[in-house]
Amino acid sequence: MRLKLTAPALLAVAFLSCAPAIHSAGMQDVVTERLYFGRNIGTALGVTDSAWAVFINEVVSPRLPKGFTFWAAEGDWLGFDRARWQYSKERQPARRLTRA
Repeated sequence: MRLKLTAPALLAVAFLSCAPAIHSAGMQDVVTERLYFGRNIGTALGVTDSAWAVFINEVVSPRLPKGFTFWAAEGDWLGFDRARWQYSKERQPARRLTRA
């Protein structure tokens, strides 16, 4: 099965953050990268568990062959409500993916 990346899927990548190198006596430096993926499209859940599994298997795994970890998360963000013409705080299910 081939996964098509649409604009909402590309917008699902919310943040990419890199932590500073961790120093420990006798060990090598480690840089950790974290990706946050929002699962809502509009106000509805748009990325199902099965779509996430396909994304992990076909997109992420081949690009991170040394390994990664992901888990379910939940996050808040400041969204713009066009109906009320104001910003509002929104909460949505997410996934966090970490590579070290």
